[in-house]
Amino acid sequence: MVTLSSTGPVLPEEILAAMKLMAGEAVFCIRAHPNERGRRVREAERILGGQGLNTLPIWAASRFPISLWLPHVDCHLDVAWSTTIKEAELFGVGSVATTEEAATFFDEQAGSGALRIAESPSAIVTAMRLQIAGRRE
Repeated sequence: MVTLSSTGPVLPEEILAAMKLMAGEAVFCIRAHPNERGRRVREAERILGGQGLNTLPIWAASRFPISLWLPHVDCHLDVAWSTTIKEAELFGVGSVATTEEAATFFDEQAGSGALRIAESPSAIVTAMRLQIAGRRE
């Protein structure tokens, strides 16, 4: 699951590049921020169009409570940082955030390995694979 932010780039380049690196091995469930379901969703859909990624419709992942999705995802990728990191941990789902700032807000999760910080596309992919492996153990 990829959770989008309500501020900053809609879908940062490093996230999109990481998704492309995992194109053959992942289905991406992309969820809009609860405060942003209009223009930014359309922009994310425009960015994702034609990328060859296996994604669920953003509206589907955004319409229902996150607690319905988390039991069915292998990893949570956060565009910035959000409380979804704590929610994912409750379901045994590891998170990857792309800003060091996330570790300051979620130091307990970072310390336990429930949250990994990765900033480059290859580091994001590595962190996601580690979180997925931990979920399946």
